[in-house]
Parts: sequence; C-alpha cells; structure tokens
Amino acid sequence: MLLKDSICWITGASRGIGRATAFAFARQGARLILSSRSEEELQKVANEVEAIGAEAKVIPVDVENDDSRKAAFRAIQQYAQRMDVLVNNAGVMSTGLIGMIKDAEIDRIMHTNVNSVISLMQMASRFMARQKSGAIINVASILGKTGGEGQIVYSASKAAVIAASISAAKELGPQGIRVNAVAPGLIQTNMTSGLGEARIQAVVQNIKLGRIGVPEEVADVILFLASPLSRYVTGQVVGVDGGMWS
Repeated sequence: MLLKDSICWITGASRGIGRATAFAFARQGARLILSSRSEEELQKVANEVEAIGAEAKVIPVDVENDDSRKAAFRAIQQYAQRMDVLVNNAGVMSTGLIGMIKDAEIDRIMHTNVNSVISLMQMASRFMARQKSGAIINVASILGKTGGEGQIVYSASKAAVIAASISAAKELGPQGIRVNAVAPGLIQTNMTSGLGEARIQAVVQNIKLGRIGVPEEVADVILFLASPLSRYVTGQVVGVDGGMWS
C-alpha cells in the first residue's frame, strides 16, 4: 500500500475531487483527516471510507475563515503527532466579466483560493519540517496557466496557487518536503455543473481526448504526487485536462 499509515489531510473532502482523493488514499492504507464546511457531508464520506477499512477523522473547516483554519489545525495537533500529506483542494469558482466584478467578490475568491492555501501550507510544514519529510499537493486549475474568458478572478487565483506551489517547493525542499500542484481541466463536479450544458459542450470540442474528465482521474494523479512513487518530484504543475490546451 502506497500510503500505509500515512496521516493525510484533505480539504474540500466532502465532494468532487476531494471525495475521490479520500477514496484513492483510503484504498492505499492512509489515515485520513477530512475537512470541509459541512460536517454532515464529511461524516458520510468518513463512513464510506471506513467501510472499506480506512481510518477517517472528521475536522470541519471553513478555509476562508482564519479562525476556522487555526481551530482545525489545533484539532489536528491533538489528534495526530505528525502529518505526511496535505491536499489543498478546497476552493470556489467565480464567473463574471471584468467590468462586472465587485471588490467583495475579488476578496472572497482570493482569500479562499489563495490565502487559505498558503496558510495551510504554513501549518502543515510545521509538522513536516520536524519529520524532515512530507508531501503537499495544491489543486490549481488549467485556467491558472491559460486564463479564461469570464473567469479573470478565478484564473488569477489559480495562477497564484501555481506560483505559490513552485515557490514553496524551493523553500521547503531542503527540509525534505515536496510541494506540487495539479491543474485540472474540465472535470465533472458540482463546481463545473453550474457552467451550463452548452458551455460545457463548447469546451469539450477543444479537448483532445473528446470528453469531460471525472474526479477519480484527478485523484489518481494526486495519489501519485502524495506517494513514494514521486519521491524525486517537486515544484511541478501536472495538467489533468485531457489535452485541452495541447
């Protein structure tokens, strides 16, 4: 098992890519810490992964809120004496033309998608530095590399996640901590379902593999980056987009 007895913290774990990652890790023997805003939805995921023999601890967190992040970290410190993997998956999407974006919305997207990622990397790295080992995987987006019409704030936030991941990899590498990012394309999740069928089909026409992706396909890449199979991989951004921009 690739992650046997590893303590793995996954944010945004109640649905989509985070949920799929929880199952991928559980099948590889990980001890899971599952976080999102909904304790009820998290408990359902925890029950399901426990049914296949994994250990799961539910620790709700609103990553947009500084106090909530700190409270979650304190709860993790009480639960476990180490952290082997952090998957920074929680985030929000925003669609709007540049002339219509409100300052409050810009602040919300940046605080949720960028500030929280940096903050949780700080927290996790405190554990990992003592161990001289650890893996951090930040979930960005292919739009962080290409941009997207009507998604200027979201694209900018994910570009910042990519830059933060590369910078953190350089800083934390000497302490044995690997940091990488995944950049999903169009993936079938609750977040992307709001785009509308017509827009989704228009994007699919530009995907070389000819279809939308599923969360499990992103989770498999996250598993690779979390596991010893990628022990010499850090500072990388792995696109999981079916050739969307090839």
